[in-house]
Amino acid sequence: MAPPRHPQASNHHSVLLTAWTTSRSWLFLVLLVVGCSFTVDAFTLASPSLNTRNSLMTASASALAASTQQDQEQQTAAQKRKAAAKAVSPFTSQEQLQALDSLLEGSDNADFDARHIFGYKDPNHEPSMLQIITATRILDYNQEMKDATATISDLEEQAKSFRQEHGPAVNLQEIIQQQAKRGTMALAAEFKRASPSKGIMASDLNLTAAQQTSIYAQSGANIISILTEPRWFLGGFNDLTQARLATAEQRPAILCKEFVVNEYMIAQAAAAGADTCLLIVAVLPQHVLAKLIAYARSLDMEPLVEVHAMEELDVALAAGAKVIGVNNRNLHTFQM
Repeated sequence: MAPPRHPQASNHHSVLLTAWTTSRSWLFLVLLVVGCSFTVDAFTLASPSLNTRNSLMTASASALAASTQQDQEQQTAAQKRKAAAKAVSPFTSQEQLQALDSLLEGSDNADFDARHIFGYKDPNHEPSMLQIITATRILDYNQEMKDATATISDLEEQAKSFRQEHGPAVNLQEIIQQQAKRGTMALAAEFKRASPSKGIMASDLNLTAAQQTSIYAQSGANIISILTEPRWFLGGFNDLTQARLATAEQRPAILCKEFVVNEYMIAQAAAAGADTCLLIVAVLPQHVLAKLIAYARSLDMEPLVEVHAMEELDVALAAGAKVIGVNNRNLHTFQM
């Protein structure tokens, strides 16, 4: 499989950069409103003297050795995280792969729709970290749907009732564009209890989702991301609802950050008070992505569509995405 092409800069349009923050760490993301790109200025270095060049070569060799060791350590850490994730997941690798394959149901051209999916049609493929989490969400939801008391229509009605009482959804794309007109960035802050790469985060911080997100909103956050995945991130829809109600005065967009694979999950997010939701291209066949984008919009939610490589950007655009987040982290390995 060819290495992924990463989105590059161009000199034709403009870009909006968004900083995502948790209470302990920062992750920088690029948000592109479709039709926009960005310009990068070139930097040049003067030619050094011979002695300086020798010093630079020695320093470069040392840096390369350190970088190689760091890469090896990162790979080892990634392998350990993957093993830990498999231990957490109650499903076997085979069950996980079958769950991921189920997303191709209804496709008229599976090879085309899954052309960007890591490991597709590789008989020896083992699920990546991202695929383990996503497959587990699929299988968990399959079980939950058997016992669910609320239908998707019920959730849609709950979303309408919530908005009638607490105000309509705000549009993610419009928020970003409004900030651009003011000549500034749209700032997104994140509430995250844990992650596969970091484990429990800020365990000494005894703030509720309402308290933490209130601080974000009062500090000027335009978007607040709430992790709702329960196994690896220890999140839930209660956190999302708390955040929505606690920030009603400032009214940032509330983003449901989940491993969304079906319309029911989007309806749940809307019923809990979400204005938008995350759709990760790396795990969604193109026909599924297009369907989920359309469904989110039917609930007045403009989704954030996340990509990591150029092939994924092509899929996002083909599926009709308007707001695209470029994640610098490879979610299959969790490496930057």
